[in-house]
Amino acid sequence: MRVLIVEDHQEIARLTREMLLHADQALGPLGRITDIETVRDLETAVAKLPCFDAVLCDGEFLLSPESARVLDEWAVVALQAHKLGVRFVLYSGSAQCCGDARNLGLRTIEKPSPVAPIYRALTA
Repeated sequence: MRVLIVEDHQEIARLTREMLLHADQALGPLGRITDIETVRDLETAVAKLPCFDAVLCDGEFLLSPESARVLDEWAVVALQAHKLGVRFVLYSGSAQCCGDARNLGLRTIEKPSPVAPIYRALTA
């Protein structure tokens, strides 16, 4: 399985990637993740989505001039992922983003989180 991490903070993206790879390797030959790529912006994420099986998306990004709310930004990735059959998981420290995502029936994990729930949400 190929995983896309969408996170504008490079260090958080790097650490999340490393933790997921470590969790996957701990399963030995049963590991599910074949590749993890990180991107820092939503436009790149939408363009790359067709190449991935799952996406772990931050909830807060700088707003574009066309966006009315933060929800408008990550929801575009969620909608495109749904259209493509890509598993979407919102990973955010924002209570509002997490609440909005839950209200939409989306998988949501609040930051910070241990790696196990993130791994399960992406690979289940």
